Amino acid sequence: MAAWSLGLEGLCQLCTIYAIERTLTSHEVAHLLGVNIKTIQRWDREGRLKPAGRTATGRRYYTEDQIRAFRQQRPVSPRLRKIVAYC
Repeated sequence: MAAWSLGLEGLCQLCTIYAIERTLTSHEVAHLLGVNIKTIQRWDREGRLKPAGRTATGRRYYTEDQIRAFRQQRPVSPRLRKIVAYC
């Protein structure tokens, strides 16, 4: 059933039945995980971190629960980051 055919009251009931989860863009996920956007795209290609879905224009989106689970299975170690200092 389409949301617009439910009316306001029906839509409110629908929202309470199905928890609406916030989604994150690839850029937000990259920032949260401390990696580059290209890394997120590569992980998608390799199957390490598949997006929850894609928009009509092909942009990836992820759920907060999905990122939380990914972090628990693959904690981001400070040793993985390369620090370059210029003098």
